[in-house]
Amino acid sequence: MRVIEGAVIQTEWDPLMDLRGLSAYSTLSRRTLQDLINDPDDPIPSYRVGNRVLIRRSEFDAWLSRRRNQKPLALARLARADAQALLSVRRKS
Repeated sequence: MRVIEGAVIQTEWDPLMDLRGLSAYSTLSRRTLQDLINDPDDPIPSYRVGNRVLIRRSEFDAWLSRRRNQKPLALARLARADAQALLSVRRKS
């Protein structure tokens, strides 16, 4: 029998959080999180154990990344194009 000393085993830490922990992690209120868990279209993945609601951090992160809103960037580009068009009209006058 060989004994190897100093071996390190690493695993990714992916905790389950209750609403209080997820609220601190996400900076969303517990009420908002409850509403999002009960959202009929795209709920936050959760586990119910008795009266407790638990959410795996990686599943919340994946859910959140699906909801990323890129519209403000597109609107900013449109506004910049409009502003440039207005400036070019003024320069011609």
